[in-house]
Amino acid sequence: MEEGDLVVHARGWIYPQGRIRGVVTEINLKDETGVNACKVFWYTTQSYQVIRTENLMLMQESLDKELKQLGEKNGE
Repeated sequence: MEEGDLVVHARGWIYPQGRIRGVVTEINLKDETGVNACKVFWYTTQSYQVIRTENLMLMQESLDKELKQLGEKNGE
């Protein structure tokens, strides 16, 4: 992850907005247990969070994954 990357929460959804979307604002942080983390501003909730990098997915990867699933669903 780099500062400025657009990300989604790899495990999170909020009704009715759907995926939690944000931008990485700081990298190379550690969470309270010492695990690699970064600071994200979430557009969906209008808040900042220090979150483990393992819980983030680049927005482009997320979109590619969703397009692949749609293609499989439609028999392509």
